[in-house]
Amino acid sequence: MTSIAGARKKRGRPPVGSTSLNVRMPPDELALLDRFITEQQPDMSRPEALRYAFRDWAIGQGLFHNREDPEGAN
Repeated sequence: MTSIAGARKKRGRPPVGSTSLNVRMPPDELALLDRFITEQQPDMSRPEALRYAFRDWAIGQGLFHNREDPEGAN
């Protein structure tokens, strides 16, 4: 049996200029994260939910301006 010649397919998420961050959470905090996901968007992944929650917090603290809000109301 011979293999197919050519470029191999890359797997996984394409690079986006970001850094991987691994987080361990106690069971009670993980349950809250899952509840947050269920209430916000059931198809959201845990990493997406953490990014969403952090971005929302940073906007509320005035540390980050929402790209969808160019006037800086949020």
